[in-house]
Amino acid sequence: MLRRALNRAMKLELIERNVATLVDLPKPVRIETRVLAPEEVRRFLEAAESDRFKALWYVLVTTGLRPGEALGLKWGDWDGHEVRVRRALVRVPGRGWSLRDTKTRRSRVVALPEMTIRALEEHRTRQKRERLQLGEAYIDRGLIFARDTGEPLEANNLKKRYFKPILEAAGLPDMRLYDLRHTAATLRLVNGEHPKVVQEMLGHASITLTLDTYSHVLPGMQEESAARLNALLTGTP
Repeated sequence: MLRRALNRAMKLELIERNVATLVDLPKPVRIETRVLAPEEVRRFLEAAESDRFKALWYVLVTTGLRPGEALGLKWGDWDGHEVRVRRALVRVPGRGWSLRDTKTRRSRVVALPEMTIRALEEHRTRQKRERLQLGEAYIDRGLIFARDTGEPLEANNLKKRYFKPILEAAGLPDMRLYDLRHTAATLRLVNGEHPKVVQEMLGHASITLTLDTYSHVLPGMQEESAARLNALLTGTP
């Protein structure tokens, strides 16, 4: 960002040299991710069956939405079959929360599996009931996932109070909320989904980012592709 700003200053002839080009950038630190296997996902969802935010866990593990994007969803974004991801819930220390554009500043449509649709329908029924019980005390911001008062959720508190206990009940190790996004993408790829479809689902700016991020699942996919090609050309199953 600084390099781009200084390049702009050079074009405006405000400076003669971009000193940022002389800096050696530190090597990026790769954050270790934890991806759930299909059997682990089943255990996770079973443990979340009675959880208040069961529908949220279904959305995260089946769509690959970023946690902030899921927490920024409104009921108007869901047509009963798919969600349009338009914004993300962002919290800045000392400044509270706000709804901002997605990371790529573009909206996208993500189709939902039947299991996630059913979970959302149950969630909407419960939320309507709570809203009626609270009456005017309920702050209706139209959010799909919110506190019992209607206010936006806080990701760290969500992990501590709800996500972590579910992991423990399912006998799974601790992991980040964001790892559910990686799980959703990996499950799609190992299930034979085309990387372009996964890219659009995740909202990646380019398919290169998708392939680089999930290259660990590609070797097996290439072997399966080679086997299918061999069957096609030889006429053998």
